[in-house]
Amino acid sequence: MKAIGCLVPEVCVNKRRTCLAVFVCVLILIALGMTGCGGTVGIHSGGGGAINCGNCGSTGGGGTGTGSSGSAPVTLTLLDPPTCTSPRSNLTHLYLSISGVQLNPDANATAASTGWVDAATTLTSAPKQVDMFNLGTSLGNLLTSTTTQGTYGSLRLLLAPNTASITGNQCGTAGAHCVLSGATTTPISVLTENTQGIVINSGLIAGGTITIASTGSNINILFDSCSSLISTSGGYRLLPNVVAWGGAVQVYSITLVDAVSKVPLGSGDAIVALEQLNSGVDHIFGEATPDTNGVATIFGPVGTFDFVATGTGTFGGASTMYSPLVLTGVVGSGGTVSATMQLTPQGVASPGIIQQSVDSNVPIDTRISVQQSATIGGVTTQPFTIPLMGGFAATLPTTTVVDSSCGTGACEQGGVSVPAQPLYVQAFGTTFSDISTAPIGYTLFAEPFVFQGSAVKNCTTAAYGTSTDTLGGTISPLPGQTVTASTLTFAGCQ
Repeated sequence: MKAIGCLVPEVCVNKRRTCLAVFVCVLILIALGMTGCGGTVGIHSGGGGAINCGNCGSTGGGGTGTGSSGSAPVTLTLLDPPTCTSPRSNLTHLYLSISGVQLNPDANATAASTGWVDAATTLTSAPKQVDMFNLGTSLGNLLTSTTTQGTYGSLRLLLAPNTASITGNQCGTAGAHCVLSGATTTPISVLTENTQGIVINSGLIAGGTITIASTGSNINILFDSCSSLISTSGGYRLLPNVVAWGGAVQVYSITLVDAVSKVPLGSGDAIVALEQLNSGVDHIFGEATPDTNGVATIFGPVGTFDFVATGTGTFGGASTMYSPLVLTGVVGSGGTVSATMQLTPQGVASPGIIQQSVDSNVPIDTRISVQQSATIGGVTTQPFTIPLMGGFAATLPTTTVVDSSCGTGACEQGGVSVPAQPLYVQAFGTTFSDISTAPIGYTLFAEPFVFQGSAVKNCTTAAYGTSTDTLGGTISPLPGQTVTASTLTFAGCQ
């Protein structure tokens, strides 16, 4: 029996059962591969949620890190872009209980590898529960500790078991991990995230490695909890979307406004993503929603990035869609980098809808991302990943749960909403934006993971995408129109 992809939030139906996957808030990050880049990072949708980087040292070979004798101080910081909180969603808190952080010299270490070194020994006996929606930005918000000096190519984040005893547990009887919406507490079930941990290999580490020096070091872990949530019949589980880097936390402050009225696009009306092109492929590294003043704050590594923003709002007294805007060449080299993005209203209220199905030989988890091309400087055409708006089918690239019980051909296709507008392009340091001459066409990418396997890669078929619909044409829905993309099929999945 083939397993068919049921994309959240859609209904799966066959003669035997009905399965409803309720969308809470889903992300990206996405398949990625890393190829050396100094201090810059990005996402590549062909590799597994990895940060791309050039000249990073380790690019995927095993054993590229080196251990060293002697201990050194280390500061552990946890970061999270809570894109599914109010006013975009009714979620108010998301609690995870962290039970360990470990390092390994091997750039391709697995949960079964030897050589793991504890970087937070106190968490093993006393897990720390953190509110992922209210982490703040202070270094050491997870803890300060000591660990063995050396250069490490992999990191492992462990979550406490569901039944763990947690000091000051905010989840009550729901267990050690939960989501709060008003007075309602819903459990998050942790599976292999406790027994195997969430392994972050070299491709998911900005710069490829983390160095623990004798003078002290910082380890920053970005856990995109909103894009990691998958709805289940009794609550939620995780398809973890996690990256890491050593050194400083770069702050990017992006103000989104209406290009005509100059009114801030806040209160859940817009979203902006931090992205980077690598080897011809682009994807989201981090994202944020603006506050009521239209200011979106994104935390990430230093480097050179592009930003892509989309939004809805009111113009001339009527609801409107805004054309996506690309801000190119943003350089982060310390402190706070600020920029203003002015989105152009289109006067069309409805998005376009893209229907998509995923096929595999066994149940798998997948992430879906949507890309659109823009012409840069009137010459170069390159792809950008579109952050999808909340209030449509998805807040970010839809997480797909493949359910074998749906049976061949029995699942309805899942859908994502897109702006269905041309991209505008703006260079960093300017306020002028120009409409792209590239046609409005979308490409959908899918990345496969082991079902309930803590984002472990799966399938002999690598992540790939489609830019054609089921009739052989381009994926170019008009506002209010639905287009069905050709099926993405994965083989050799385990």
